[in-house]
Amino acid sequence: MNRVSQAIVLFDQHKYSEALSEIEVAKKEGIISFDLFLYQGRILQKMSQYGPAINSFNQAIEIDPNDPRPKNEILLIKNILSITNNFYYENPYTDLELIDKL
Repeated sequence: MNRVSQAIVLFDQHKYSEALSEIEVAKKEGIISFDLFLYQGRILQKMSQYGPAINSFNQAIEIDPNDPRPKNEILLIKNILSITNNFYYENPYTDLELIDKL
């Protein structure tokens, strides 16, 4: 089993740090593939590292611009960030003055 396949198995087992280590070793070995960048992005996304995840998805898009999966993952991240930002900035319960009065 190659390193990318091993990373996918680890990802499916929710072992994100180990999967990311396999991806990094594969990259050092010169392995460059669509699945490598797709799963690197998915792993980083699960670890809430959204910027690096988007970069990985963009690299996957460069390899195969016709595959919709990395584009869908980027949209998902943008939605997550939009929801998070809207909740924080538009929610009166995050106002520190209100919290101090509790």
